[in-house]
Amino acid sequence: MKVSVIIPTYQRSTFLIRAIESVLNQDYKDIEIIVVDDNGKGKQQEKTRSIVEKYSAIKLITYDKNKGGCYARNKGAEEATGEILMFLDDDDYFLNEKVRKHIAPFKEDSEITMALCNVKIADAAGNEIENALKYAKGDSLKSFILSGHIFTLMMAIKAKTFRELGGFDNIPRFQDKYFMYKFFANNYKVKFVNEELLVVIEHENDRVSKQNIKNESAALGVLHAFEVENFNLFNKKERVFLKNRYFLKMANIRAKGNIKERFKGVKYLLQGYWFFNLTDLKRRSKLLVRLLLSDPLYFKLKKIFFV
Repeated sequence: MKVSVIIPTYQRSTFLIRAIESVLNQDYKDIEIIVVDDNGKGKQQEKTRSIVEKYSAIKLITYDKNKGGCYARNKGAEEATGEILMFLDDDDYFLNEKVRKHIAPFKEDSEITMALCNVKIADAAGNEIENALKYAKGDSLKSFILSGHIFTLMMAIKAKTFRELGGFDNIPRFQDKYFMYKFFANNYKVKFVNEELLVVIEHENDRVSKQNIKNESAALGVLHAFEVENFNLFNKKERVFLKNRYFLKMANIRAKGNIKERFKGVKYLLQGYWFFNLTDLKRRSKLLVRLLLSDPLYFKLKKIFFV
């Protein structure tokens, strides 16, 4: 069973070697490595080329202009020849048994079209971070919409299935989550590998730009529209939960913005159903304070009231 590992890279050539070698060091050898340079023409692309040329049998895909991670992953999948596709970001890396263990479900059951594994999350210094998001969740469209989570890197998917679904949609954020919505909506079969098989590096980035707020808002709108289209799957309480979650997320992404964005956040926060439950009330109250106060004052009060 041939596996194609697709590695998009953008302005992180210093990490790319580690990512490549983590695939080369697998204890499973029927692997095709495809590096997709998303830098566009210039020095960064030349750095990528010089790295890849040091290795034999690695395919390099380049193009003239930066087109984003979605395009890069789809382009790699388009040219992949493996039966199974896996994705790896240039600053993350596989553990040595990743590929072998991750493809086991496909060998056990021919109806499996995707296998999901867990990940280790570490900071830039390599220190492991405990995080609930490290575990893949959701085994149906309903359960995934309500509580599912996935990094693109958690996926091993049949190339045929990936192409049938049209790959990753070109939305501003959350492409992996939207892909999973499509996956489950088409009733494909998934299997979980309950092991941490790769390391995802979490970079600190506290500054939220206006463009990030715009992109996240647009992407959340796409996700919520999909949820609304499938409201027939949910009972009244679950629908309330989905609406509340949408408004809370729209408010939360504005908490680090300027005054104008914060007031937009307050408007979102006031929508939905207050007093849905005590946990929701506490979350909303905390977020309201976050939106109304300056950062220094908020963090002072947080130490007193929200510890």
